[in-house]
Amino acid sequence: MPLDENRTDTDPQHVPMTEGDITGHNIETTSEVASVFGINDERDSANASTKVYGPRDPSEPCVACGWTLAEDQCTSYKSSVKLFYAASSRGAWALGSKFILKERGTFPPSHEAANIRFLKERTSIPIPNMIQDWYEGDKYFTITSRIEGETLEHAWPNLSGEDRVRIAKQVAGGLEEMRQLKSDRIEAVNGELHYDTALFPKGGSGQPPLASDEELWAVLSEPLAHVEDGALQVLRENMPQCTPYTFTHGDLNYCNIIVKDGNFAGFIDFERSGFFPIWHEYVLCRYGLGKEDTEWKELLSEHITQYPKAMNFYLACLEHERNPKGTKAQKLLDDLVVGVAECPMIQVW
Repeated sequence: MPLDENRTDTDPQHVPMTEGDITGHNIETTSEVASVFGINDERDSANASTKVYGPRDPSEPCVACGWTLAEDQCTSYKSSVKLFYAASSRGAWALGSKFILKERGTFPPSHEAANIRFLKERTSIPIPNMIQDWYEGDKYFTITSRIEGETLEHAWPNLSGEDRVRIAKQVAGGLEEMRQLKSDRIEAVNGELHYDTALFPKGGSGQPPLASDEELWAVLSEPLAHVEDGALQVLRENMPQCTPYTFTHGDLNYCNIIVKDGNFAGFIDFERSGFFPIWHEYVLCRYGLGKEDTEWKELLSEHITQYPKAMNFYLACLEHERNPKGTKAQKLLDDLVVGVAECPMIQVW
């Protein structure tokens, strides 16, 4: 999840927009876009009750620390353990300035601990150290080190154009090292299920490993059962080669990039990383969450290996799922057949 792990309590964290999942379904209205990007769990639904907070009873315990106002008045102790992020059933605490504690439910599972350990053993990419992870009942906890610096989100408005280009090139270099890691299957590390909803229509319930492009097509075509056979055949024939299945970060929003003194300092948020089609990282980089993140993703896209045909294939599949007989679906299909060399950059908000 996009946590700004490098802000302090005097520089409060805003509520992040997404956990990083771009779902392939029906991008039309604002509410649908929220669903597409997997953020419904971070906002109250229309039917959910809203708790109104006001002056607290001195005997009422804090929902975060369990301490009452009455107890607080009996001591001069001020904790350096700070809750700086909370959404749905998840929370993140700064343990002083050196460590981060995350607490979340057990479903969907987080692969962050396995991914960080996997990368630490095989790369020199700057990422947090995984100190400890464990389960307690229906909760899952991790403790990681904190990368020194600030998020690119926080730094972006004050960076020069030269700074931004330099950081994009440095991030691209880190991604290239990450992408040297390959698998013979589309899978999470250690052969676990993917819970990515960006690529898999039913990823929210867990996608088992896939051993070939044909198996991936079988999954992608499930929501296209209503599409005419001719269009389906064109889509299949124009699905770009997916091998080699490549280690993919999967959430390069600018809140997951740490910078310091105008340079790239590290990646954070590996909960949904794993082995995906070689083009998947590029496709995700063509979706920006707001104006500044779109600027960042477009710049980064210029410095990583580009797969415009994959993006156009992805969009064609989405549109055929939504409205297979529409003019937009036909136009996307035609562009795919003629091999249009460019693809759009999409700003969600």
